[in-house]
Amino acid sequence: MKRDPRNHRAEAIVLKTLDYGENDRIVTVFSREQGQISGIAKHARHSTRRFGGALDIFTRLEIHYGLRQRSGLVRIDFVDILDPFLDIRRSVTRILYATHLLDMVLHTTKPGEVMAPLFDLLCQQLSALAMGEPVRSFIPRFDLTLFALIGFAPNVDQCGRSGRKLRADEPLWLSLRSGFFCDPSMLEPAEATLKLSLETSKLLRSVARLPLDDATRIEFSPRALKEALHFADCYLKLHLGRSIRSDRILLQEIA
Repeated sequence: MKRDPRNHRAEAIVLKTLDYGENDRIVTVFSREQGQISGIAKHARHSTRRFGGALDIFTRLEIHYGLRQRSGLVRIDFVDILDPFLDIRRSVTRILYATHLLDMVLHTTKPGEVMAPLFDLLCQQLSALAMGEPVRSFIPRFDLTLFALIGFAPNVDQCGRSGRKLRADEPLWLSLRSGFFCDPSMLEPAEATLKLSLETSKLLRSVARLPLDDATRIEFSPRALKEALHFADCYLKLHLGRSIRSDRILLQEIA
């Protein structure tokens, strides 16, 4: 196929797809160069020559697209597959974990918001997941790193109200009013909170302090992972007004 030099191109990960009409597909990707991009792929549901299985979620690809249409969607002309992460698709558990990563990016970024470090993080974590790394450390380390990259890193060491240092041998208390971790003595009597177990608190502190590669050695128990998921969902709602619905299925999968 002859390539039009006027077309834009970007390296991207497919976050979401939606069938549109009988032939087309609306695709949302997260790209290194342009952040989130949503576009319409004409005849994508039947054209194996132009798209094939390239528009499946998780796929890393180079997208070639035209100018934005009145609908706000770009016109996706064709794509080149860079990495389909096939090994993720061979395990239901890994599919659910990868879906969480995609949904977190989908709900914390905006169209046109360029975040190359987050794109690199997503590629790195999908690659590691496909290569068979233990899954229970994936979500907490990804979520905390993502929160830091978008400017909402939770402070696991300091009370959000008093500024005093939080005790490392005590559980973390998240105020559901302010969205910060607080010393229990600073909470109002009837204030809604999320109290994490001491086990989960220690693990989150360790993940928050270690470089990403070192954090891969930290293993979360099923209970701690469920708590970490619940914390991330509450934190996301408090600071960005979003929620990760796919986690309901993931929570059922965690033993």
